[in-house]
Amino acid sequence: MARVLIAWEFGRNLGHIARDLPLARTCREAGHEVVWAVRDLRGVARELAGEDFALLQAPLLRGGRVDAPPVSFADMLLREGYEDAEGLLAVLRGWTSLMRLMDVDMVVHDYAPSALLAARALGLPAMILGSGFMVPAPGVPSPGFFPQAPRQALQQAEDRWVANVNQALAGLGGTPVESLQDLYAQGTQVLTTFEELDPFAPRGQGRYVGPMYALGRQASVAWQGQGGQRVFAYLRPEVPSCEELLAALQAGAAEVVCAMPGLPAAWPARFPRLRFVPGAVDMAALLPAADLAITNGSGTIPNCLLAGVPVLVLPHYNEQYLAGLRLQAYGAGLVVPGRASTAQYTALLQRLLSEPAFRQQAQAFARKYAGHTRDGTARTVSGILQGLLPRAA
Repeated sequence: MARVLIAWEFGRNLGHIARDLPLARTCREAGHEVVWAVRDLRGVARELAGEDFALLQAPLLRGGRVDAPPVSFADMLLREGYEDAEGLLAVLRGWTSLMRLMDVDMVVHDYAPSALLAARALGLPAMILGSGFMVPAPGVPSPGFFPQAPRQALQQAEDRWVANVNQALAGLGGTPVESLQDLYAQGTQVLTTFEELDPFAPRGQGRYVGPMYALGRQASVAWQGQGGQRVFAYLRPEVPSCEELLAALQAGAAEVVCAMPGLPAAWPARFPRLRFVPGAVDMAALLPAADLAITNGSGTIPNCLLAGVPVLVLPHYNEQYLAGLRLQAYGAGLVVPGRASTAQYTALLQRLLSEPAFRQQAQAFARKYAGHTRDGTARTVSGILQGLLPRAA
């Protein structure tokens, strides 16, 4: 029996847990012990109630600069706390102590570069699991998020990241890194997306396996109308111009089901034609009959396309915007480039609901990946993990 550590460090929603839980369950079924070290201990404890996994609080950095959008993955990590080499050393000591105390045999990285650095220092094997955005594209310096990113800015961010990481690693007696690519090349990369939707594709390493998620508590909702168009939305109320989008949907003719965690109490009365659900819903029941899906989250996009449904992406973070750009380039949806007015949303909705090319491309995607299942993906990833475990484990 081996002991596997699932490490979640960055990212601020529980979609990480939905992705990791199928792997944790298959590991447990294979006789291995799974330990979680997570960013949001309270939220994870609620989501994993009854699962009987060991749960620990992940050592966390304190975020720094927010003066401008990051130009690259290295720059983003600097803003998440890697500017502070002393703080990074403390966090790495926390991770290495946790790994030693729990006597783990390998580490599963879920947006957890500090855990990956600690695994490197201890010589532990690692699986780098995540969406395309969470696993940086190869290249030195770390490639820019957007084509217009100045090469000088990319190199400066890379140099600062390398210098701070090596200063922290020196405090642990660890081997220095030469680049961000050097760190991520040490583990086996498993990408829970498809190449068509990977914002950093094409890349020369990593294996695409498609989405893998476990269904948590979900409301059962059915379409009510007959014959009209249907729109499924999964939105966060804090996203800029969300209210303008809801106003456009309210003024339209399509039936709308809107799943919205954190739903403001006044919104159902403001938008009475929309059917709100204040939490997650069973998308598998709604998507097959939907004409359009709307989302903030990048993780929802592949599930919509697997059902043959085009997508409008209303992004809040870089990850979501880049995913939306990739979707738009593929031709199965559109991304909102910034704040939009109700009139602009009306025009976007009209395009997506009336132009057949979006639906046709989404259906072509669904046909290509018709054999994909989340359970099959979990078994595939578990098999990859088994091959990485030390022989003596």
